[in-house]
Amino acid sequence: RITNRGKNAVSAVATPLGKYKAQVYNAIGARWLYYVKNQMDVLAIGSARVSFAVTSAGRVRDIRVEGNTANASFAEVCERAIRDAEISQPPAGSLDQMRAGRLEYTITFTLYNFRE
Repeated sequence: RITNRGKNAVSAVATPLGKYKAQVYNAIGARWLYYVKNQMDVLAIGSARVSFAVTSAGRVRDIRVEGNTANASFAEVCERAIRDAEISQPPAGSLDQMRAGRLEYTITFTLYNFRE
């Protein structure tokens, strides 16, 4: 989960793959917060659930918004944060844990009202 309030929640185990997943979430979260701050005036409060895959080369593929309670601008910011995040290649030891050479992710982005 990535939000504009509190800490991002990442279930990361102290393994190379767990650390890599935390890096992916942090890279996306940093981009998302930047875009949210710059476009707050057009974003609606709510959540968007977005799925995507990262290939063994570190490329993001198949970004899909699976649910959105905010507006289209919010969903676009979430997609853009994933697309623009600087994601490195997964660690070599994780290849056996990939499905068809990909790591699958689903992230729920939530934007809260700053005034609450």
